[in-house]
Amino acid sequence: MTEPTRYRNSMNNEYWWTPKGENEFLLNSESDNRPRMGGHPPKMAIWPNDLGVFEATGGPRVKIGDTVEGRVVNHIRSTDEGFVVTVD
Repeated sequence: MTEPTRYRNSMNNEYWWTPKGENEFLLNSESDNRPRMGGHPPKMAIWPNDLGVFEATGGPRVKIGDTVEGRVVNHIRSTDEGFVVTVD
């Protein structure tokens, strides 16, 4: 198994994505003590199992339609493990 690509956010913390199956990735971060979440526009309701966007402390900011590991994000959820994105 290959080591995941590691990135640096605006606070110089490392983050990386690990596979959680064929079409899902979990965000891993050195530090994420104040994540922000948002719903799907135009609704403002936030449902942790169906997010429109999230931003880890210092980044990354990921929304539906963005690309993660070369694939388009079509679902985002917050779990006990962290943020999980489902991709096409």
